[in-house]
Amino acid sequence: MTDSFFAELKRRNVLRVLVAYIALGWLVIQIADILTPAFNLPEWTLRFLIIVGALGLPFVLFFSWAFEITPEGVKREEEVDRSQSITNVTAQKLNTVIVVLLVILIGHSVYRSQHTPEVSEQVTAQTASENQTANQPKENTTEATSIAVLPFENMSSDPEQEYFSDGISEELLNLLAKIPDLKVAARTSSFRFKDTNESIQEIAKKLGVANVLEGSIRKSGNKIRITAQLIHAEDGFHLWSETYDEELTDIFTIQDKISAAIVDSLRESLGIELKKVTTQITEIDPVAHDYYLRAQELIKTGSFDSLRQAEDYLQLAMNLEPEFLPARTELVNAIVSRYTIGDIEGTTQLTLAESLLQYVLEREPSNATATYYLAAIYNLQRRWDEAIA
Repeated sequence: MTDSFFAELKRRNVLRVLVAYIALGWLVIQIADILTPAFNLPEWTLRFLIIVGALGLPFVLFFSWAFEITPEGVKREEEVDRSQSITNVTAQKLNTVIVVLLVILIGHSVYRSQHTPEVSEQVTAQTASENQTANQPKENTTEATSIAVLPFENMSSDPEQEYFSDGISEELLNLLAKIPDLKVAARTSSFRFKDTNESIQEIAKKLGVANVLEGSIRKSGNKIRITAQLIHAEDGFHLWSETYDEELTDIFTIQDKISAAIVDSLRESLGIELKKVTTQITEIDPVAHDYYLRAQELIKTGSFDSLRQAEDYLQLAMNLEPEFLPARTELVNAIVSRYTIGDIEGTTQLTLAESLLQYVLEREPSNATATYYLAAIYNLQRRWDEAIA
């Protein structure tokens, strides 16, 4: 009985489909591992892909067992005349697919093993940039329109305010990333250099960027002082430096000013023309913004308790500032993160997340973050057509 069942699995190509599916899934994960930091995708992206792949496996195996590909199209297994079956032809095609996928995976593994230093956690794309920097003239390996935003130093008297300075640094990074033609090093890459003693030149070389933005933040009551400086890494000269003393309600106005100043400095010093962008937020309740930054820090830890606490903070932020759209997308981030680690049962929370995103997209139809999260939710709910659309 067992032998005949195994033979039938082989005849229907179920085992070949299984191997091909696993190989393809592994390749997708490897590609996502490279693209996730490069595009500042959420940290749960890889978990999401793994879950979607695992959920799809039973359907793929059932399809390969119950259906057969014929010259006339896909038919149910019992409808196919064994004498007319072409499972052997399909098997040869699957063998070719498997071999190609395995060759790609092996080649990718060999490349990463030879080009990724053991002490480095950078992704392959960054490592390749470092190798080019070491073997080619600098002007050929870094673009003048590239920048890294280092974590701003917390100068407040309370060391617990670290989340605030990190959060402002990340918001600046995300704002600069919206500038067309400006290449911004991913947060996961640039934030690795927090609290290190490496020089700006060394950091820029490892990140493959020509310019570095660094600074400090001092928060006291409802006042904030931000000092920012743009450094040209090749010679270490300051292209621009400024100190801003403002009310916390004007935090996004300060970010807009810094972004605009960087664009102006690159144009005046290096002759580079870039388009200015703004946060499109004029004022915000500082308490709501503080809840938002605290939640962001908690989400990065990824634990059950921290994600629940992050959701509470974001709900408070939304109550104070209903039109602060980043709080809504970040709440979705927390919900999906909890779902992917198995801390949410059922689809109630996903339905809430979908309504939050619809609210954002009604006001900002081109919001890329909300669009990405909505597609992710559709995938988790197996609404494939809507996810593709």
